[in-house]
Amino acid sequence: MSENDGNPRVPTAGAPAPLDFAALRARCLGDAAFANTLVGQFEQTLPETLRALVESVETGNWDQARQLAHRLKGAAATLGATEITRSAIRLEQLSKAQHAAGARTELGRLQAEVDRLMRFVSQQRRAEASTDPKHP
Repeated sequence: MSENDGNPRVPTAGAPAPLDFAALRARCLGDAAFANTLVGQFEQTLPETLRALVESVETGNWDQARQLAHRLKGAAATLGATEITRSAIRLEQLSKAQHAAGARTELGRLQAEVDRLMRFVSQQRRAEASTDPKHP
């Protein structure tokens, strides 16, 4: 999908990292453990948030969909997950407008970006573990 057709860009392999760990750690005043805790909490809540968002859109519960998208937007922004934040903003707007087709399309984009974030975080954890002298 091109950026000129009015639809948000679908993430590609060449897209920037879905999360800037260095910036997150800086926002956490250098406390890597706290930053990792925030990421872990976000990961734990994502499946239920996405499930509830899909259900809200599919049942036309636009107020709930808007609220969930708003909360997701805030959590993602706190972490610096820029593409998830952008997608949540669009989903919040589409829910406010009760635009079912657009919301369903955006949910697909959001899920793709969440999947990309999860893979990235997993890779980062493996890389950190391999350089941590406490983990052989």
